[in-house]
Amino acid sequence: MNMIRHATSNDITRIAEIHLFTRRLAYRGIAPDDYLFNKNGIKERLDFFTDNLHDVFVYDDGIIKGFISVGSSPDADAADFFELGRIYVEPPFQGEGIGEKMIIFFEEEAHRCGFCKTCLWVLEKNTKARKFYEKMGYAPDGAFRYAKNYEATHIRHIKTEVCHG
Repeated sequence: MNMIRHATSNDITRIAEIHLFTRRLAYRGIAPDDYLFNKNGIKERLDFFTDNLHDVFVYDDGIIKGFISVGSSPDADAADFFELGRIYVEPPFQGEGIGEKMIIFFEEEAHRCGFCKTCLWVLEKNTKARKFYEKMGYAPDGAFRYAKNYEATHIRHIKTEVCHG
């Protein structure tokens, strides 16, 4: 049974909930509390995902436990890369292999869309996520950008061998 499927409008509330609470937990101590708790609530997440659902996939085994958003990279120096825009697994379900399954799905989706190279951006100080991506074969390529809302730096990780055979 394929547990990863394209998100529908019925999933928006659950996606927003996972995004909000998982991000608060993961980024607490990296991003300002004011941004995480006062300037970014459930209404903003619901509005965002209502407008940006076209590239979102959910991990659903009867309970939506995580989601990803994917698409071609908007970066001029990575135009031939498929980008993982977001990946979130709700904390009670982390450590069950869901993130790995979603990364594999992302890479397969890249291949289906004609891309052999993938990339993602991660907060430099988010060491847990960076270790996970590195375990999945991603490595920093030297690109970085400052995220004003987070008052922190994102670094880009890439993987260039997602097409096999």
